[in-house]
Amino acid sequence: LCLNLLEAAEDPSAVLRDVASTVKSNGNLVILVPQGKALYGSVDKGLGHKRRFAQSDLEAMLSPLGFKVEASHQVNKIGAPMWWFASKVLHRPRYSRVSLKIWDKAVGLLRLIDKLLPWNGVSLVLVARKS
Repeated sequence: LCLNLLEAAEDPSAVLRDVASTVKSNGNLVILVPQGKALYGSVDKGLGHKRRFAQSDLEAMLSPLGFKVEASHQVNKIGAPMWWFASKVLHRPRYSRVSLKIWDKAVGLLRLIDKLLPWNGVSLVLVARKS
């Protein structure tokens, strides 16, 4: 598992090289990263993120290490416009407690809507197999 790590690393490729050395042949690597370079802003900086990723970025780092992406999943599509607004318009370093409480109460309903949205999610989950 490599969850919420690569975005804070100085050299994500080096981290993946280290992780890859521990994965056996035919083993799986599950990665969770923030995605959408256009979403990068003040909230990311407040969380200590140095970058956001596109799936193609991860595939380019994984392929030379002998991994092939077998599955990908978009997470939190409904949150993308809110993330953009908080980061790019309001320039907030984090969400307020009130915003997070409202989000927690609404997440069940929002999860149903999430599947219908045409844009990418705030996060990306990849499952890659080492050959």
